[in-house]
Amino acid sequence: MNASEMALRTKLREVNIEYSAQVRKQVEERRFARMGELRVERQTLMALIAQARGETKERLRVPHTLTPLKAAIHAAGQGVAQPA
Repeated sequence: MNASEMALRTKLREVNIEYSAQVRKQVEERRFARMGELRVERQTLMALIAQARGETKERLRVPHTLTPLKAAIHAAGQGVAQPA
């Protein structure tokens, strides 16, 4: 496993932890919207991990609307700071 894949897996773990926290919350206005965003981010991360391993299939393609997320994840894997 290379540094890039490790960064993707770390981010995936963080997304899964946040998703679990959202599931446990009782009342919050944006809870379900955030859960939807996290599901999309999780799917994207899994697709990027599969792509890095050469296991890309049509169903795992990263949607073009998530290109900024893909770039940020790639930069994180390279140790590049992202602007806030």
